[in-house]
Amino acid sequence: QHRYPRENSEGRAAPVRGTWTPDSRAISYVVQKDGVSNIVAQPIDGGPPRQLTHYTSGRIFAFAWSRDGDLAIARGTQSRDVVLIRNFH
Repeated sequence: QHRYPRENSEGRAAPVRGTWTPDSRAISYVVQKDGVSNIVAQPIDGGPPRQLTHYTSGRIFAFAWSRDGDLAIARGTQSRDVVLIRNFH
């Protein structure tokens, strides 16, 4: 059985939000591994999941299918900074 790991930025399991593929034969969803997002399709006939994208960096923030099967993806990087300001008047 094939499984794709899902993790959030803290390494814990993240919720999966899936959407039907245009042919209605699979559910597609985002998986994260080592901080990199990719889209996977899980066939509803019970077959193994199929990786649809093969990114090596960045995160997928959202995606959508067109009726004719094109995939639109919003992706990029996410950064966090902490700044300490002292004696601010």
